[in-house]
Amino acid sequence: MHGGSTPTHRAAGERRVAEQQAARLAARFVTRKDIHPADALLVLVQWTAGEVDYWRAQVNALADEHLAGNLTTKTETGTDKGQATDLRTTEAATHIAVRLLAEASDRLARYAAAALKAGVDERRVRITESQGQLWVSQSGGSSMPSTCHPPSRLRIRLEDEIASCVECHTV
Repeated sequence: MHGGSTPTHRAAGERRVAEQQAARLAARFVTRKDIHPADALLVLVQWTAGEVDYWRAQVNALADEHLAGNLTTKTETGTDKGQATDLRTTEAATHIAVRLLAEASDRLARYAAAALKAGVDERRVRITESQGQLWVSQSGGSSMPSTCHPPSRLRIRLEDEIASCVECHTV
């Protein structure tokens, strides 16, 4: 039996056609964006971390019997030597949410490793220091209040920390 006309092969072909159409649309409508490579890595890390959180919530919502995988039965109808045949296969398939969580987690690990290797943290420190210098110059050169951290220590939530410093300085 030639496999090109089986339902799984037809579905695979339809999937490839859909992927090609999506790629053509993306190439047609996506615009160029100027972004520093370190910033691009940070964006990828942040979006993928959100994706991991989403899939983790989906997996946590699954009933225990669905975590190990579902049994699926596929029936392919065809002909062999002029005779009608049915080919039935049963397999354990991992739940889609579990599979997508694993894939997103793998991507997050790769993006995070690439970001660390590229020195993204060092770039964030430099940006924070320049924002802190800007803050000091905007505030008339006055020193930061004692409740604020010096700019070199602002690393994680830059906007929140600077907003907090500005707020406590203006009160």
